[in-house]
Amino acid sequence: MNNLAACRFITLDAKRHQDKNKDSYHFYRKFQFEILKTRKKQTEDEIIKQKSGTTPMYLDLYQVIKHSENKIPNLMYKLKL
Repeated sequence: MNNLAACRFITLDAKRHQDKNKDSYHFYRKFQFEILKTRKKQTEDEIIKQKSGTTPMYLDLYQVIKHSENKIPNLMYKLKL
């Protein structure tokens, strides 16, 4: 991984709203957050249709670092950190 990273995952509870523009689930999905778990067995389509409450989500920082190292020069090297 990266010797400067202090954590591996970001977790959150995405607040649901009837208006898709105000529904934070769709906002976080744009940034590759995944569903962490469901309280009961639900398909992803059922979760998307959910109109209230929260949906637990996570982002694996290892995948973000791995992807960014393949795309851009190592910023830490440039900054000599």
